[in-house]
Amino acid sequence: MILGSGSPAASDEDVILAMELVEKAGVNLREKAIYKEKKSALMGLGSDNKEVADLYLKYLEGKDMVEVAVSALKDKDSGVRWAAAYALGKIKDPRAVEPLISALKDEHSSVRKAAAKALGELKDPRAVEPLISALRDKYSGVRWEAAEALQSITGENFGENYEEWSRWWNENKGRFLK
Repeated sequence: MILGSGSPAASDEDVILAMELVEKAGVNLREKAIYKEKKSALMGLGSDNKEVADLYLKYLEGKDMVEVAVSALKDKDSGVRWAAAYALGKIKDPRAVEPLISALKDEHSSVRKAAAKALGELKDPRAVEPLISALRDKYSGVRWEAAEALQSITGENFGENYEEWSRWWNENKGRFLK
């Protein structure tokens, strides 16, 4: 089967593969509105299928997935910023750590939550202190993702307890930061 899942509802991956076939047939889809949808394309960067991720990157007209997604973290649309954080978590490139740390301060809780989750997937100790600070976020979803990310990075579990995490990190950060 040419397209992925075989289910009656087309997945994003099925759509991008179909679009590639249409382009190969000579239709310039870059001029069509469907390619202007950044959010879907950024989600595609996070695909487990490298060919599909590369196709999305092609239509975002970027040369580097991380650069494209990091740039999108500054988009005016919070949905695009959320999708960029999601993609960076899937791409798992250490260049994304600092931009994701900055995204923990985004005005929209969905972006902060996605940034915390992505930092947990990257497992970089540079994110520990900012994630501990995120445990004080007013939105419970952000606090929960920050706690999950901290557990993923450190192997410890103090839930959403800011004081315990702060105490533990002060005693143990030398083991993680070089």
